Amino acid sequence: MAFTGVTTGGYITANTTGTSDPNISTSNINAAKNVNRYWTLTNNSTVGGSYKPTFTYTAADLDAGVTASTFIAQEYTGSSWASLTTGTTTTTSTPVTSALTAFGDFAIGNAKTTTTTTVISSLNPACQGSSVTFTATVKSGATLITTGDVSFF
Repeated sequence: MAFTGVTTGGYITANTTGTSDPNISTSNINAAKNVNRYWTLTNNSTVGGSYKPTFTYTAADLDAGVTASTFIAQEYTGSSWASLTTGTTTTTSTPVTSALTAFGDFAIGNAKTTTTTTVISSLNPACQGSSVTFTATVKSGATLITTGDVSFF
């Protein structure tokens, strides 16, 4: 862990737990595609400055089907998750490049995918007596799941 700008020295307590963070379901990390390990960093009297941690793990900590090159990292400070900027992630480490000042729990994994449904009308506004077609598109992340049309005459 690299520190910069510390005004009063102290020490940091670092713990790692070999399971997913108990609050991972409230994060933006996919609980089925993550590193099954989380890290807790606690500040014990260090004043000022910031730090950039690198988190290491073994390939055995990874859920099946993860894509390490697209891992995200998040920090939980007791009430909410914050997204962190990372460098190049691998199957055994994730460097955080954000300058951090808060301490808490850290989790790493693939981002949750968001399912979106978009409905588009062929006529806007539709006039009485006109035919209109509605097209619905469903995507999970950037992946097209299905699309379909419904027409009214």
